[in-house]
Amino acid sequence: MESIKEVHQDLQEEEEENKDEESTNGEGSKPSLPMGKVKRIVKLDREINKVSSEALLLISLSTDLFLSSLASGARDAALRRKRRTVKLEHVRAAARDHRPTADFLLDCLPNPAPRPPPPPSSAAKEAEKPLPKGTRRIDHIFQKTAAP
Repeated sequence: MESIKEVHQDLQEEEEENKDEESTNGEGSKPSLPMGKVKRIVKLDREINKVSSEALLLISLSTDLFLSSLASGARDAALRRKRRTVKLEHVRAAARDHRPTADFLLDCLPNPAPRPPPPPSSAAKEAEKPLPKGTRRIDHIFQKTAAP
């Protein structure tokens, strides 16, 4: 006859196995997106009249997986560049790294804003300063004069 501890341990193992099976079957998982919103988005396509609840669930779960994958890729891109804030350029890098995503998503993402030109260097500022009276620039000496 089994002791109480062994029976209790067997029951705990069975409960853990049941929890694992539920999470792998998808029955225990719920999408984070509201189903009504997903249904409204799906119905924006004029060719679709009705959507089953199973299809909505699969679309919602697929969207969750896609967004989590894209977010983790963007996070990794930000960490590779030693940044703490995820920006559009990191999302673009994550989409570019995953070829199927790049095929459709890069066209939808806004183009990065052009970087402003760097401020002029101190040498350029000195060249623009007016010369003191009675002095000439050296480049004036070497200029060709127009023939009369």
